[in-house]
Amino acid sequence: MNGFVLVDKPTNILSHDLTSRIGRLFGVRAGHAGTLDPNVGGVMVVGLGKYTRLLRFFTRLDKTYVCLLKMDDNIDQNHLNILRSKVGENVQKPPPQSAVAKRPRVRRLYELEILEVFHNRILFRARVESGFYMRVLCDDVGGEMEDLRRTKIGNIDENMTVNVYRLFYHPDRVHIYNAEEMFRFLKMDRLDVDQEMYRKISHGNRVDLDLKDYTGIFYRDRLIAIMNRDSDYEVVLV
Repeated sequence: MNGFVLVDKPTNILSHDLTSRIGRLFGVRAGHAGTLDPNVGGVMVVGLGKYTRLLRFFTRLDKTYVCLLKMDDNIDQNHLNILRSKVGENVQKPPPQSAVAKRPRVRRLYELEILEVFHNRILFRARVESGFYMRVLCDDVGGEMEDLRRTKIGNIDENMTVNVYRLFYHPDRVHIYNAEEMFRFLKMDRLDVDQEMYRKISHGNRVDLDLKDYTGIFYRDRLIAIMNRDSDYEVVLV
């Protein structure tokens, strides 16, 4: 089986463990795009079979979170202004529990919306660049991240996901997305090729195409490869 499952990850489970269970459920190799901490729930893209090779392109997409920020004192306008001032570029050092190198890097906070303020807590929504740490954002404004949920990966919305109870008890009722359905979320150009070009690609032959960036190569409305601007193969699915 090859496909994608859009899962609403619950809290108190590792992303890797949940992905492994889904792989065993369908009897295929499985991987996921974008790890969530054990205590964080929300949208997770799980790839099955050969479609695991496409997951790195979903990892690059922006993420949207709803976050509950706890401060020491009751919230005033100054707290809100400090939080809003973080829209734009942020220099972040990954937290100790992350698996990446602990060197500072620049990540963007694209949008921030205050949803609710009560006592010493702020509930807000943020759309951020891939690799942005919400926990670090909360620390930088002098608070603590009390709760977090990922609601979108790119334009993949939480309303498209399936909860794990339905997934494991009724897997036959779960929609398995194919590569063509998911390609529209990747924000890539598309190039349709003829039969001669299809044959070259399916045999791994070098082809020179005029590409601006990562591009999905289609033959008869089927995604057969992803190539970069130098016409090198990134992923071949045939």
